[in-house]
Amino acid sequence: MPINAPIVTGHQFSEGSGENVTAGKLNRQFVLGYAIIPTPIKISQGGTGADTAAGARTNLGLGAVPLAVSVGGTGVATAPAGTHLVVGAGTAAQTFIKINLTAIAAPTATDDSASGYAVGSVWVNVTTDQSYVCVDATATAAVWVQTSPSMPKNGIDGLEHQWASVTQVNVFAGKCRDSTDTFDIVLSGTQALQITASGANGLDTGVEAADTWYAIHVIADTSGVNATATLLSTSPTAPTLPSGYDVFRRIGWVRNNTALDFLNYLIVKTHGRDRFVHWAEDGSTLVVLAAGTATTPTAVDCSDYVPPTSHWAKFSVLYNTNAAPNTATFRPTGSGISASGWVVAPGVVTTNKMIVAQDLEMNSAQNLDYALTSASDALDLFVLGYEDNL
Repeated sequence: MPINAPIVTGHQFSEGSGENVTAGKLNRQFVLGYAIIPTPIKISQGGTGADTAAGARTNLGLGAVPLAVSVGGTGVATAPAGTHLVVGAGTAAQTFIKINLTAIAAPTATDDSASGYAVGSVWVNVTTDQSYVCVDATATAAVWVQTSPSMPKNGIDGLEHQWASVTQVNVFAGKCRDSTDTFDIVLSGTQALQITASGANGLDTGVEAADTWYAIHVIADTSGVNATATLLSTSPTAPTLPSGYDVFRRIGWVRNNTALDFLNYLIVKTHGRDRFVHWAEDGSTLVVLAAGTATTPTAVDCSDYVPPTSHWAKFSVLYNTNAAPNTATFRPTGSGISASGWVVAPGVVTTNKMIVAQDLEMNSAQNLDYALTSASDALDLFVLGYEDNL
């Protein structure tokens, strides 16, 4: 029978060796030049045979199977550059969809059908290692969905920062979710942030004010047009974003003094969203209580050295006691905690001094209460650093 005729179930034909080839089901075709084989054709009695169209073509010396051969088509050997292949169904022709595997920014609404993109187009931002797929290619209104894994909820990785000069802090590479927990902000390298500059990588608005806390933010443009940047603002929750930027996340604080100089600090420990900041200033600069003698709960304002979002700080406690049983006690101002629940620094021998590093809790205004057993005692408090939860 002709080799391209239908092979009927049970029908056999012989090659020169006398070995029989058996078809599996009705109307399977075996066509020299290319193969359309819904299920494998196997040699029933010995021989090398093949279970796939590609294997059959190789055994017949016909080379590799062309890409996306539609029923009745001739196929092509390669896809055009900058595209990927969509295999046609039935008698449909093969289709090539534009892709971008070397982008340096995220796709935007104008990366659309007019630019050659279609539903299913893939986009890879090699700068941020993020990938996207087009789900709507409407002209000027294209919609791209991020397919690469995103940060965990409210997550942050890296983005530590450090004092560089009296006018600059350096923000190091890292990534985080934005303040609305909907977008990943990625900073690919160290960025200098200067209070003397305006806008991106500077102060968000106005001029520098003395004795002021400035929130450190990373900012991004979800369209990918503008590079990720940093920003200083007096607001931890609503900075004035430069034109072209639409998302942000606070990653820390910096404070200046009366001379408009940033106080020196460093981050000594990072644990998830918690950052432990240590002051690198002379202790005399960091005094919040000098020779306190109050015997009833008295507030101490620590807000010069503990930022608005922090409620825990590490203090150096210098306690001058005149009797061994005497104590100094602490609590968050306004907490109503009883004396037995306060943190207690016990006195030592008569007319001696005790110096300890103590973690103490404050209220939302960064105030704490202290009280001494005796008015003849004296207490000094210095802020060594604070905990910042991002």
